[in-house]
Amino acid sequence: MRHRVQWIFRPRTPAVPRERLEQQVVEACRSVPAELAPRLKVTTTPDAPQRWTVIPFSSRPVALVSLDTPDRDRLHAAAMQAGLDRLHEATFERFDVATSTPVEVAWTPAVGEPSPGVELLTLFRRTPGLDDETFLQRWHGVHTPMSIEIHPLRGYIRNVVQTRWPADATPLDGIVEEYFDTRRDLLNPAVFFGGALRMIPNMVRVAWDIRGFIDLATIETYWVTERWLRVEPG
Repeated sequence: MRHRVQWIFRPRTPAVPRERLEQQVVEACRSVPAELAPRLKVTTTPDAPQRWTVIPFSSRPVALVSLDTPDRDRLHAAAMQAGLDRLHEATFERFDVATSTPVEVAWTPAVGEPSPGVELLTLFRRTPGLDDETFLQRWHGVHTPMSIEIHPLRGYIRNVVQTRWPADATPLDGIVEEYFDTRRDLLNPAVFFGGALRMIPNMVRVAWDIRGFIDLATIETYWVTERWLRVEPG
């Protein structure tokens, strides 16, 4: 498990185009000194999500920036100096996370190019009243093995939120990045849930399981693409 910083940017108004949000976030991130963010990727929603799927994709754009840094405090100071919290069209939230990768991403990142395949980004809060130990046991000990068994994953990154900024930031507990080779792997329910014969029972298993640790009333799921801006070893 490693410690990372993740920034989430959301449009200030519904009128902000998704491509404009991505452009503004990428430009702002390039101003952060490389020595404070040697590995930096931007995950965005460049395309509208599919309308008819079993996954309730959010229609709102979002941008997630993931950074490895040698100094969280200096990175935050640099972000404030660069005005990332004062972007004209995007709000800014910071999350310090503990990251683990149960399934290593199946491709090597290339600077500036969209990563291959497709990605599902999930932002969620825990079931109200769940303590830390039970929450992690249900997520890491039960749900993760089930996901690896059922879904055709080509990469699976778990980010456990430890602290957030500012004080009124979205109270997220988990940020999950799941990778698939093709759109069909993610969008076709028969493929996504392990085959036509196992689809229905697996859908029931997954639905029943996530209710035990995720607050479904607040979950956010996004159809996203990632692009690495820096890939120096962290």
